[in-house]
Amino acid sequence: MIDFTSTRLLDELQNLRLLPVVAEEGSFAGAARRLNCAASVIMRSIESLEQAIGESLLERHAAGVRLSSAGELVRARAVRIDAEIDLAAELFQSAERVSPSLHTLRHVLGNGARQRLVLELVRHGSARAAADGLGMTQPGISMALGRLERTLGAPLFERTRRGLRPSDQCVSLLKHINRIEAELRALCDELDSAAGDIAGTVVLGLLTVARLHLVPAAVIQVRRAHPRVKIRTMTLPFDRMLSALADGRIDLVVGVAGSAIEESGLRVTVLGGDELGIFLRSGHPLLTGPCPSLGQLSHADWIMPRREALSRRLIESCFAAADMAVPEAAVESTDTEFIRQLVLCSDMLAFASPQQFAFELQNGSVARLPIPLGGTARETALLERNEALPSPAVSLIRAAICEQANIWAGQPKL
Repeated sequence: MIDFTSTRLLDELQNLRLLPVVAEEGSFAGAARRLNCAASVIMRSIESLEQAIGESLLERHAAGVRLSSAGELVRARAVRIDAEIDLAAELFQSAERVSPSLHTLRHVLGNGARQRLVLELVRHGSARAAADGLGMTQPGISMALGRLERTLGAPLFERTRRGLRPSDQCVSLLKHINRIEAELRALCDELDSAAGDIAGTVVLGLLTVARLHLVPAAVIQVRRAHPRVKIRTMTLPFDRMLSALADGRIDLVVGVAGSAIEESGLRVTVLGGDELGIFLRSGHPLLTGPCPSLGQLSHADWIMPRREALSRRLIESCFAAADMAVPEAAVESTDTEFIRQLVLCSDMLAFASPQQFAFELQNGSVARLPIPLGGTARETALLERNEALPSPAVSLIRAAICEQANIWAGQPKL
């Protein structure tokens, strides 16, 4: 098992970026000529990287060097990291003021220590708190930040009485730094997987419907076959979830697709769909007589999704299309377990997805009123960054989610 972390590789970032050059030139001497430095410097840098990883990245021959299998993995990620550094450097090029050269910006922003400085300052919001994480003094942090800002020609933080507040350029820069960290995490997983069974940690962003059946079944499937694959889940507001996916902090998001997703530029794989319904407990008084109309239920005790939820907007559109006022919500929630308990233990009615009551519908403890809710059909989708290169562990989870979606689609509709 690989015993290094992406943080350790971030410290080796400058050395890691040299590997593609050495591979392209086929020798340390050729790389030295191209980079205008001594061959011994290149050799020491690569040796430091190999020592950090614990793998030989180059096969040394009399005629030069070529990449080992581990070196191929590192080179592929290094190329992608260089592309992110180029994009980050362009943030600080300006036609309105004198800007550092792209070469200078790439050199500064391609330094792992400087990236860690920015990450820690954003994370903690003060030089004092960041100093502990970086093993530096507070004055040392302040001096390092000042030098970095002067080199970039732009402030990264606003100094306020409450601490450091990231500037707009810092927020943009942070997206690229997060993506670089994501590439390094994926590289760690790839190198670990190359040594045996597939390994790694997959970060999943889960919206309500995804947490119920689909993703748990996929996780169980993968863990049974590949016990070295670990899963971390994140539950955030929808817009923050998409932001975390876009900058690499989340590998995959599973949830209900909407217009915001379609406009996000993400890769969308539709997994299935359902239509919202009205659910109530078995034995509810409304089940004893003729089925009421939607209009006759306007004064019922309603459980409705929160106002910012896509399902809430669909419900409001449904009532608008029927030229009816949206009923007042007695309870607003998207917490499935909470909603289940309210429905099972009271006469409240819930606008919800049938997946939220799958078990209860099967055992008969909850029923669905046969009232169609036009325009409330939704698609569940798997979301990924278009340009992402998934690690083996992420690819496994992705395939399992799609497989479980096909199984779920073949089951009788609830």
